[in-house]
Amino acid sequence: MDNENNGKMILIVEDSPTQLLQLQYMLEKAGFQVAAAVNGKEALRLLEGEVRPTLIISDIQMPEMDGYEFCKQLRADERFKLVPVILLTSLSDPKDVIRGLECGADNFIAKPYEEKALINRIRYLLSNFELRKNAKAEMGINVFFSGENFFITAERLQILDLLLSTYENAYHQNIELIETQNKLKDLNEQLEQEVSRRTAELITTNKRLQSELVERWQAEVTIQKLKKQYELILQAAGEGIIGQDLEGNITFVNPAAAEMLGCATNELIGLNGHATWHHSRPDGSPFPAKECPILQACKEGRICNGSDDVFWQRDGTSFPVEYVATPVQVDGHITGMVIIFGDITERKKLRHAEIARIAADTANKAKSDFLANMSHELRTPLNSIIGFSDVLQEQMAGELNEQQEEYVNYILTSGKHLLSLINDILDLSKVESGKMELDPSPFLLPEALNGALSMFKEKAMKHGLSLTLEIEPDADTQIEADKRKLKQILFNLLSNAVKFTPDGGAVRLGAVREGDFFKISVTDTGIGIRQEDTARLFHAFAQLESPYTKDYEGTGLGLALSKKLVKLHGGKIWVESEEGKGSSFIFTIPARQSVQIEAAQE
Repeated sequence: MDNENNGKMILIVEDSPTQLLQLQYMLEKAGFQVAAAVNGKEALRLLEGEVRPTLIISDIQMPEMDGYEFCKQLRADERFKLVPVILLTSLSDPKDVIRGLECGADNFIAKPYEEKALINRIRYLLSNFELRKNAKAEMGINVFFSGENFFITAERLQILDLLLSTYENAYHQNIELIETQNKLKDLNEQLEQEVSRRTAELITTNKRLQSELVERWQAEVTIQKLKKQYELILQAAGEGIIGQDLEGNITFVNPAAAEMLGCATNELIGLNGHATWHHSRPDGSPFPAKECPILQACKEGRICNGSDDVFWQRDGTSFPVEYVATPVQVDGHITGMVIIFGDITERKKLRHAEIARIAADTANKAKSDFLANMSHELRTPLNSIIGFSDVLQEQMAGELNEQQEEYVNYILTSGKHLLSLINDILDLSKVESGKMELDPSPFLLPEALNGALSMFKEKAMKHGLSLTLEIEPDADTQIEADKRKLKQILFNLLSNAVKFTPDGGAVRLGAVREGDFFKISVTDTGIGIRQEDTARLFHAFAQLESPYTKDYEGTGLGLALSKKLVKLHGGKIWVESEEGKGSSFIFTIPARQSVQIEAAQE
């Protein structure tokens, strides 16, 4: 019993009781724990229970659920996605390899199997388990073979394992064929001795010729089958596969590798791989062959992984790659190396974009924190200026002459304007830094709209503007929101509408209910907005440049803050405008707090 196998469980899925018992005895003798199922469905039920195998051996032809379907369902379950699967097959059909790739199998064992070969195959898969867990890059490809379409998602190690196991199975089948033929030959010789006294030399010669023809035909069939299986694997692989001999010369190339290297497959055969596509480091400096990890790994007979390297194309350009190079052994001797690689250009771009995004978010947060701190520092002395200006204006410190009153009014007006600007900056920085929270409460929507509109009646009368409020019946109801922030949104939108509407114009405030949301609009007959300016309209500190807006003062914070407050409620805001005719600023806001939470999550 092998102590290194203790505690490792193997699940057998086999509908033949005789073969099941034989396989179970073989594995238990090798020190493995064994669980058994008679078909794929029963195996899935065991896996749903407490059975947690280290490896699974499954027959292909079984009732209710065959081995291919069982393997597909196994790979769909994240718990067992990486568990190695060996399929028992006769490899009588070239499609077996395609179906094995398609369902996610890791290895084939041909029936009938030899005990030593099976145990060695199991140990190989288990010893490379950690390496297989790290090799997760997958490529999907459609393969059309024998009138059928197959979609294959193949990992590099899976392709390599199937390639090696297919070769090994064919190799052992060929050995068994030769042994069988030798036995047949011995029997023929014995038969010839028995009948030599009664048959003519012609009959003996004829039998020998027939035996040679059968042997040659069977060998040819085996060779053709093996050739088709190799071609299918190479054609189906979405990643590049290159074979090299001990000197580093290329012996085979699949289409994916040739395409990535910018060459035809026949142009690469016979070339030295290192000199062709691995001759320089990522910085362009020369890469001596004696320092090449692929060549060194081949000489030492070990697996080599690379994730921060470049391969070079025919036109002199390079591309980043991730590769695994595995030595190939025949009869215990290293004969070459198989390199499986993939282009990771897009993956690196995504990584750099994520780094840039994090840096931008960090800078934006630092900016918001700075604005918040500065706003607090400015507001304290400014409140003192406004407070003492009020004292002077009320003449509580003594009477003022006309000129002094004018100066004090200037100070008070400018101070309040600056305080409003600082408050906007502070609110904006709170929203951007995630420190602003809503204080929702139920209130009547019409009262809030009337209150906001009444703040502009005096200014509207001064400029001859028409102010109207239109509330649809379904909006004449209660809303649950942050009342102060809703008024702040309305104030910013109405302030802009009144400011940019010429004398004699009109401003309309409207509300209608649409499902779980209220849609509120502020429409004016003002100067309007150019279409190309709408994209940056809601950006902080953005002020439009046009002959119509140059005479209007503003900080460019009102719309930016309004957008963030609307979004904080779970709503949306947008503008519809035509230059020279007017604008409509429209926003939605949830009718209930629960709706706001759902909208924010979306």
